[in-house]
Amino acid sequence: MKKVLSDNFRLVFSIIVIGLLLGTLTVIATPELPSYDETETMFKGRILIHLNEAIQTSDLETPLHDDTWYDIPGVEMEINLPITMHVNLRAFGVVDDSGGQNAGFRFLIDDVPYGNPLYGDRFVSIIGKPAQWYMERTEYLPKGTHTIRVQLRNNAQLGRILQYVNEGFAAKLVAEAWR
Repeated sequence: MKKVLSDNFRLVFSIIVIGLLLGTLTVIATPELPSYDETETMFKGRILIHLNEAIQTSDLETPLHDDTWYDIPGVEMEINLPITMHVNLRAFGVVDDSGGQNAGFRFLIDDVPYGNPLYGDRFVSIIGKPAQWYMERTEYLPKGTHTIRVQLRNNAQLGRILQYVNEGFAAKLVAEAWR
């Protein structure tokens, strides 16, 4: 293997030197740099595309434990993929309770729920004070338009779960894709 690499290197080097001496060396092809705009970021040779983001628009207060998943108002989006891509979803916020104990959060992609049926993608314990929550999921989605939502479920037996929009508690959803 070393001999083959050495011979190939000598051949390429010889062609370059002869081309320089004769003034006939021309660049046959230059690698084209990928184009990207201000919504894209280069990372380890791949491009991260910022697809969309959504932020909570109004408060959500669940009733006492009732096994229902609730959409967080405003934390939904539509994305349109030109090709099949890996899509990275991130959602986060701060949740509070009124005597409750825990909550579940999940992603819905094209009305399909993800994660554990009881707790979704993220289980959060809330003990008398606001608790931060964060969840992330990467899915391989086909070309086309997709809807994404974030839901909350009150798993507490004692009180209500409060997802506020004010004071920096608002939930946020971010979608990005790699190409």
